[in-house]
Amino acid sequence: MSEENKVVINDEEYNFGDLKVETQAHIARVAEIRREIAALQQQILERKVLLQAYTQTIVEGVKPVEEPETTQGLPEGFVHDVKSH
Repeated sequence: MSEENKVVINDEEYNFGDLKVETQAHIARVAEIRREIAALQQQILERKVLLQAYTQTIVEGVKPVEEPETTQGLPEGFVHDVKSH
């Protein structure tokens, strides 16, 4: 018997080929579900990264544009007029 045909269930080793066909199908389905769960977990992680990126873009998009301190809130040309007099 090769190691590839062995399965461990409740700490006991079984030859996969000796198990009922129904049990073999259940084992295959469990393996498939585990692969699906792993893929879904990876997708969740990727979506969380995308969510963070979009959230950061939104936060940056609503930040007010800051003008330099010297002219902030003053009419255009006001600072120039004061300096020239």
